[in-house]
Parts: sequence; C-alpha cells; structure tokens
Amino acid sequence: MSQEQLEKFLMNEAVPWERQAYLRARPLAFLGLNCAEVCCARGLSDDELLQLSEIRKKLLSQSSGKGTDLKYSPGGLVDIELEMQSCLLRQRLSAKVTSTESMMESLGTKLDSQKVQLNSLFKNYCHLRQTEQMAQLAFNHSGSLVPHDSVEVHRLAKLLETNVKELHQGLALLLHENVEILKQLDPLEQGE
Repeated sequence: MSQEQLEKFLMNEAVPWERQAYLRARPLAFLGLNCAEVCCARGLSDDELLQLSEIRKKLLSQSSGKGTDLKYSPGGLVDIELEMQSCLLRQRLSAKVTSTESMMESLGTKLDSQKVQLNSLFKNYCHLRQTEQMAQLAFNHSGSLVPHDSVEVHRLAKLLETNVKELHQGLALLLHENVEILKQLDPLEQGE
C-alpha cells in the first residue's frame, strides 16, 4: 500500500475503531506519513463517537468478584486510553508521540477548562501503571487482575508498602475517581 493509498483510506474509508487504533501507530517515516495526524484531521461525527463509546463499554469488564482488574475495570487503563483517543479524534488533535501521557498533554493544551481533570487523570493513570508493573513483578506473570487474596497479592502489597485491604480500597477509590473524571471529559456527556 502506498502512502497515498493509506492516507486516502484513513481520510475516507477507515471506520472509527480503525482510526482510533492508528493513533497508537508510530509515524511511518519510510512513507513520510504520520497516520495519527491524518486520522485526527478527519475528526469524529456524533455517530462515530457513539460507536467508539459502545466498543469501549463492551471491552470493560464488571467485577468478577475475584479481584480488581487494573486494565479492564471501568476507570482502568484501557478505559482511560480509549477515552483519550476518542477525545483526540473528536477535537481533531494529534499527540507528539503515541503514549497516553502525550495524548493527555495534547488535550490539556486544547481543553484548558479541563486541565485540572486531565492532571488528576494523568496522576491516577501513572499510579495504575506503576501498580500494574509492580504486580507483574510480584506475580511472576503478566496480567491485570489483582486478586482479593493470595500469596502474590500479599507480596504486591508489601512492595507497595501497604496491606491487601488498603491496596484494594485504594484501587477501588482510584477507579471510581477515574470514572467520574472520564464522564467530565467524555464528549458524549458534554453534548459536543
């Protein structure tokens, strides 16, 4: 596929989730094309925004009763990442690099009235990422579920200098706070 064909596809044919996925693509230097910029220039219609919102809801899991899912819980890492991507597309903004942090920074320059929420969300996102990375060390495997009780979760709590009960309470509060912040940032909630 040539640069021209890819650019035409992204501008005219790509469905919302494909454009959202291309926001995470690194610039294709050999083609001289920044896919994220092309996708963002197209923006999102109300119907497309609704489609992305439905996909996001389907990806998120409700509590399994087995623990706290750092990625797929409402307010978790995936929820934040997908909402930031949707906001960028809606605002027709592109980020300097493909990281979620950079996406939040780009949004902060455009959405000055929501800078406080974005800063709080950034802090919470970093906390979740750190917890996820520490969990991978403590659990000796990848995965985003922090179980309610296990030898591994006790190890994680110790690494984070807390106890299991406080760990789960803190995560529950953090996820809830993220859900509330995401509602404030959601273009569908704002009626944009």
